[in-house]
Amino acid sequence: MSQSTLRSRRRRLAAAGALAVSIALAAPSVAAAQEPSGSETTTTSVAPVPESTSNEAPAPTDEAPAETTTPTTTEAAPTPPVTGAVVVDEDGNTTITIDIRPQLTDEQKAALDNAGKATKAAAEALAKARAAFEEAVAALRDAADPAAEAKADDAKAEVEKAETEEAKSIAEQEAIVAEGLAAQAEADKKAADEKAAAAKDEADKAAAAAEAAAKDADEKESDAEAGTGDPTAAEAARADADAKAAAAEEARTKADEAVKEVQDAAAAVGDALATLDTAKITEALQSARAKVAAVVSAAVKAASAQIAATVAEERAKALEATASAEEKAAAEKEAADAKAAADKAQKDADDAKAEQDEAVENGEKNETAVEIGEETTENVPVTVVDENTVSVDATGTQLIGVFTESDAGRTFRTVDYFTTDADGNPAVAGQLPAVSLALGDGTSTSAAGSSDSDSSVVPAVVAGVVVVGAAAAGGTLLMRRRRSAQ
Repeated sequence: MSQSTLRSRRRRLAAAGALAVSIALAAPSVAAAQEPSGSETTTTSVAPVPESTSNEAPAPTDEAPAETTTPTTTEAAPTPPVTGAVVVDEDGNTTITIDIRPQLTDEQKAALDNAGKATKAAAEALAKARAAFEEAVAALRDAADPAAEAKADDAKAEVEKAETEEAKSIAEQEAIVAEGLAAQAEADKKAADEKAAAAKDEADKAAAAAEAAAKDADEKESDAEAGTGDPTAAEAARADADAKAAAAEEARTKADEAVKEVQDAAAAVGDALATLDTAKITEALQSARAKVAAVVSAAVKAASAQIAATVAEERAKALEATASAEEKAAAEKEAADAKAAADKAQKDADDAKAEQDEAVENGEKNETAVEIGEETTENVPVTVVDENTVSVDATGTQLIGVFTESDAGRTFRTVDYFTTDADGNPAVAGQLPAVSLALGDGTSTSAAGSSDSDSSVVPAVVAGVVVVGAAAAGGTLLMRRRRSAQ
């Protein structure tokens, strides 16, 4: 194989690998643990990752250093924070730090269990992928040839795919936990309402009794002063009136306290719903990134397999004139096997892309309000791909987000959108699309306050909680939040 051909193939493979890195999930394995008291703090620790092959791989002696695609950090769109109730250990075992199962439906309980199993499986797959990546990096240090580079890129893409799968399954658990928290908050609010109503009823009865007792005491005291009544009876009536007045005051205090509990419970419902909203957004983004990583991983694998097949073919050709018949036969078999593997990898990559297209084709046609930033457009014809993805019929733009319900009806709240790279692979844009780009020109929007010609970066702060940014690829990010006692 000529040196120019090698360089060309390396550049193409490097571009494919860089694509995989650029759109993979930024924060791999997120585990959050809550402690009951103390001021809120956030600490992070990132596990060591293999060093970039750009620093370690020896360059060929007769050409420029080989391009590599194994950076140690990645950048992605900000991800809203999780609720902090799901803790995942190094082996992928999940612990829920609060008891929300009684508030879950049987369907939610089953979904939570399945998501926990998926997290365990993803953690195991991630451990294997990282081990394979380290082996590939070591092999690349020993022999910086196109086949070794291809294997390293393939291994890197598998790591990123496993990371997104783990993050997706954790986000699914967080969303279910948030649903349980919201249900608990609603139940607490209902109980507080009932308690407040009962306390008010008791306070009203006590007040009426105190008023009647005071009136009776006044009458008896007047009769006693006029000489027509019994002073002892008047004194007893006044004592009874005073006791009933004290009881009424105590009942009123309890009723006021119950009203305060209702207010607190209402605030807790608001917080729980905000948490649920955040968890749903996180789940939507992680699911989208997992979709992208699966397609990109298949594309990188196909490119890597093609490189390996080309190298094997060139090796077989080089042995035709000098090698023995046995050596030539072995080389030809190796080339044939590599070609078959490349064909299969390409077919898998094509199928992965086709699966995304079929999901749109088989989606449900509907009309819904679409919210993008501060603008809402009513009655937009869309195809509902899944609960977190809609394809706008007018433009083909696939929006990422969540459906919300209100008195006005159902709205799809956009938090990001899918785009494509130069090779036609999907990517998560990392920002909100311009309204005209997403919905087409001439769309009717309501209350904007911002131009539809500009796209907006997805907010890095959601519900007042700081988002943890991108961590080293292959690392484990641990976040601990301590809730203030206040």
